[in-house]
Order: sequence, then structure tokens, then C-alpha cells
Amino acid sequence: MKYISIFLLSMLSFSASAYNEEDLLAEIRNNLKLATENEKVCENLYTKVKDLKNTSALLKGYIGAVTIARSKHVPLFDKLSTFNKGTAILDEAIKADPKETELRFLRLTLQLNLPGFLGYRDHITTDKEFIFSNFGVAQAVLQKKIADFVNTSGHFSEKEKQRVRI
Repeated sequence: MKYISIFLLSMLSFSASAYNEEDLLAEIRNNLKLATENEKVCENLYTKVKDLKNTSALLKGYIGAVTIARSKHVPLFDKLSTFNKGTAILDEAIKADPKETELRFLRLTLQLNLPGFLGYRDHITTDKEFIFSNFGVAQAVLQKKIADFVNTSGHFSEKEKQRVRI
């Protein structure tokens, strides 16, 4: 019986580390929007990331975003604390790598789409300017995501839309 317990624990450890960071980032990027709408998808992502330590700032930022998404699905009493935990993780990631355009874009999209009463809007102006200033040096995939968001979200002026023409 003792050996079965050790085996199960080692399998759990293996399954948690079976994801490399790039694969996990890709999965989160592809499912984050769905996670806000679908509790099962959200919990699946959260289970994969909740215990990760020593990750890159980028993955840490996405862990924060998954935690924010999870706040929509937890019981009412836990919503605000889960949301605050997620924003703290995301903000810590940006402090660790303030020049990462994708993190700034992630935070901006969240700030613009979350309800205003949550008060998570302090960085909209600085994140917008950072993204516009660094748009030209961002990877092509990120440039497309930024341009698509800016052109379809309704939160940007025509002048701002011109700054992200591809």
C-alpha cells in the first residue's frame, strides 16, 4: 500500500511537470477567452497552473489571467479575493518584466473588458501607450492580435487604430 501511494504521488508530480512552458502558454492563449465563459475549461486551465513556481514572467502573467477568469466561476463569497489574487499575480509579472509587450496587452484587454466597478483600470493609459510604442518590434503573431483587438473592441480612436496598421 505504501508503494502505491508513492507511485500515485510520483505520477501526480510527473503530470504536473509534463507540460513545457511553451505548450502551456499556447493552451492558455487558445482557451483564455473560453475560460471566462466555460467553468470546466477554466478549472482545467487553473488546475494545470495553480501550483507552478519559478515560471517566466509571461507564464506568470497568464496564470494571473486564468485566476481572474476563475473569479467568475467561484462562489460569490470568493469572487473578489480570487479576482484580487489574479490581478496581483499579473501585476507582479509585469513588474518582473515591464518591457514584455504581450503582458501589457494582456493586462490592457482585461482592464478594458472587466466591469468598471472592480476598479482594475489604473494602467489603461500607460499600457496603451506602451503597446503602441512597441507595436513595431513585437512578433508578427502578437501584432496581429493587437491590431485585431484595437480595430474591433470599440475602445480605441481612429488615430489609435492607425498606429497599429499592419
